Amino acid sequence: MKFFFIFLFVACSIYSFAQGQKDNSRKQESTTEKNENPPDEIIPEYPGGTKELYEFIAKNLVYPKPAVSASIQGTVTLKFVIEKDGSVGEVIVVDSIGYGCDEEAERLLRAAGNWNPGMQEGKPVRVWFLLPIKFILMSEKELRKHRRQARSKAVGNLF
Repeated sequence: MKFFFIFLFVACSIYSFAQGQKDNSRKQESTTEKNENPPDEIIPEYPGGTKELYEFIAKNLVYPKPAVSASIQGTVTLKFVIEKDGSVGEVIVVDSIGYGCDEEAERLLRAAGNWNPGMQEGKPVRVWFLLPIKFILMSEKELRKHRRQARSKAVGNLF
């Protein structure tokens, strides 16, 4: 059996949508291209931002043994709600690859802890998100190449 090193690649986007009622009687303010949310809406954010969330997932992922044995790769997409207090509420697997990857993705999301909650018109609201997580197996050679590229990009960003 060929031995694989495991690497997690997390997609670079998180999608969100608020769960709340808008007052249709008041006129909606127009938004600019740079700011998609009206000034009275704040989208929940993971402490430290999206980059910190991806780093947490990458550092704490345990690739399920059944998935490694079956050479399973793919994307697990989670739909989840950030509650009014910032905690992760209901989690639904939208896109599944099985072999324990779905459960691992949910475990990581819950282990990441609380978020900064969303606000709408000054009140906390529940907000739904979509989070795609890619599970990719890499050979030792591919992993070394990827790490070299990541290091060179990090050094380039310092200057």
